[in-house]
Order: sequence, then structure tokens, then C-alpha cells
Amino acid sequence: MHPRGRRGVAGEFAATHEAISGWFYDDPGGYFDAYTRGEFAFADMRAARYHEACRRVGLPEQGFATFESAYLDAFATAQVVFDDALDFLDAAAAREIPVAFVTNSGAAQTEMKLAAVGLAGRGVVVTTDTLGIGKPDPAIFALAVDLLGVEAAGCLVVGDTLHTDIAGARASGMRAAWLQRLDMPEPRNAGWGTPVDDPAVRVVTGLDEVVALL
Repeated sequence: MHPRGRRGVAGEFAATHEAISGWFYDDPGGYFDAYTRGEFAFADMRAARYHEACRRVGLPEQGFATFESAYLDAFATAQVVFDDALDFLDAAAAREIPVAFVTNSGAAQTEMKLAAVGLAGRGVVVTTDTLGIGKPDPAIFALAVDLLGVEAAGCLVVGDTLHTDIAGARASGMRAAWLQRLDMPEPRNAGWGTPVDDPAVRVVTGLDEVVALL
């Protein structure tokens, strides 16, 4: 095959892979949100997103095991901790303020993330897998509060997504710091720019601003 032909094929593969990744992340079928409502197991949710992505780009719905294996290898080495995260956790520890990591991700992936960035053991971990439901359900926040041994009214939830982190925190009787990092892309469904008329919600651009709220 002519070298230009090989580059053309490689380019087509790259474009297809990018398209699948884009549809997988965007999750137009809402499978991740359904997972947080307890409607899917974690592995089934990911498979459903992959098959949806294949349908969107016109490919057969096969090869999920290969995709997942490659994804996990890349995932384990791609984690990066924000520069202000350790300073924030150190400030909380110095003030003897307990910390919980509450996430809508799965338990295994969360453990992998925390280990990869050196944050394992820095706080209580509560995932969707813990109760079979995720944020914004108040139950997952209530469990974190119970595990920390504190009162909800004295807690501050820091999160970047309005309809899960912030809404869930307020429904659970907690204050909230809505994190909007101006130098980073807006996370999926974050809702940045939405006005929030609630004195118990503070918009912050970094964790250094949260330290002052502890």
C-alpha cells in the first residue's frame, strides 16, 4: 500500500476512535445518570454507553471488552491531581476537619483514582456503589455525614456540578462551594453560569478559596 494510503486509513481510525470517545463521554442516552439512580450496575452502564456510541457512528455493537481493557490501562496513568488539592486537604487536617470523598463513580475506579494521585487514605470514600444510588440523592450525603460522625449543618460540600453536588448538598442541609475553575473546560452537565440565589452557596474558582470557608 502507498504510504499516503496507510496514513489515510490511520486517520480514519483516529477520527472514528475520537467520535466514539466523544459520544461515550457525552452519554446522550443518559446511562450514567440512570446508574446513579440505581437502574444499572456500573459495568452494564459503561457497556450501554459504548454500544450507544457505536450506534451513533454506524459501527457494529461489538468489542466492548477490548475497549474497556484499553480504557482502564489509559485511565490508570492519566490521573492528575490539581495543584491546590493537597494544600486544601492539609489545611483541613491541620484544623482537624474530617473529609469525605463523595462521588457518583464506581468504587473500583474511585480507588484507582485516589491511589494514582496519592490521595488514598485522605478521607472517607462514598461512591454510587456504596448504596446503589448517587448524588443528588440526600441518602448518599447522609451516609457520608454518619461515617464522619458530624452534623449535616456543619458540613461544606465542594463540587463542580450544580444538579448533583450543589443541589444534593442543599437538599441535605449542608452549605456548598460551587467550584468553577476558570482555566479548565466545563465538566459534563456542570451547569456553570446558572444563577443561584442561595446565600448558603458560594461560587469559588479554586480550593484555596475554600480553605477560608472551613
